[in-house]
Amino acid sequence: MFVAPSRAGNLRALWRAPHCVSLTCATACIVLTAPVLSFAQTASDPITGAWSGRLGRSAVPSYPVSLSLKLDGTSVSGTVSTADGNGEVSIGAYDTASSTLHLEVRRVGESSASLVFDGVVVHGLATGRVLSAQGTGTFVLTLDGTSLSAPQANLATISRDVLRSAVEELMSNITRAAAIVPAQRFRWRPVGTVRSVAELLGHIVDASLYFCGRATGHSVQWTDANAQVSLDKQVLIAKLNDVAAQCNAAAGSGTLEMLVANYGHASLHYGNLVTYLRLLGHVPPAGR
Repeated sequence: MFVAPSRAGNLRALWRAPHCVSLTCATACIVLTAPVLSFAQTASDPITGAWSGRLGRSAVPSYPVSLSLKLDGTSVSGTVSTADGNGEVSIGAYDTASSTLHLEVRRVGESSASLVFDGVVVHGLATGRVLSAQGTGTFVLTLDGTSLSAPQANLATISRDVLRSAVEELMSNITRAAAIVPAQRFRWRPVGTVRSVAELLGHIVDASLYFCGRATGHSVQWTDANAQVSLDKQVLIAKLNDVAAQCNAAAGSGTLEMLVANYGHASLHYGNLVTYLRLLGHVPPAGR
C-alpha cells in the first residue's frame, strides 16, 4: 500500500513521536487491501485476522494501514504496516465485556511506542483514535474474515446492514448503561478533570445529533448544549432514545463519512461509560 508523496510527511509525523498523549477523537474509514495471515479468526475470536483501513488526523483519514493481529486470552499481538514503515504491537489488549481494543505499536528499531490505538470492535469493524505526541488521529479498520486477499475498495463497501446493526447495538448499550447508573450518581465523576456521568451522556447526545444530522443533509451546527447543563437521568435517557432512533434511521441512507464518524466517537465514549460503571460497582450491559 502506498501514500502519495505530498501526504507522506503527516504520516511520518505520526510515526516519529515516541511518546503518546491523551487526546480526543472522531472517525471514518476506507477499506483497503488486507495482508496474508497464517492464523484465522473464529466466531469466538473477534480479533485474530487481517485488518485493513485508513488512519489520519482528519474526520476522513486518508493514509492506508494494515494490521495482522492475534488474540491470546485477553492479550493481542501482531504487526502494523503503513506506506511509511512497519511496527509491532508491544502491548495489546482486548476486553470482551466492553469490546474495547488497545494497541501500543512500536516502530521497528525503536524502544517505545510510536502509535497507540484505542477503539471498539463490533461486527468486524474496529474504530477509534490513534495517538502520538504529534497529535490525535482517527482510524477505522475492517476485518477480512472471508478471504486472505481482499480487493481494494472504498466507503461504499461498508455494508449498510452491518453498519445499521453496529449502530443499533452501540446506541442500545449506551442507553442501557445510562439506565444502570443510579439517578443520584449522574453528577459523579472519577476525578475532577473529566466529565460527570451526565456530562458524558450529554456529550454523546450532542455529537450524535451533529453527525447523524449532517449525515442526512441537515445543516446542524456543533453545540455542547446537553453536555454543559448536567441533565437528570430521566431527561438524558429520553434524549438518548431519541438520538438513537435518528441515527438508526440515518444508517440506512445517510452519508457514510458522518455515520462512521459518529460510530467511532460514540464507541470511545461508551468505553468511558464502561469504566465509570466498573468504578461504581456495576456490570456493563455487554457483560451481563
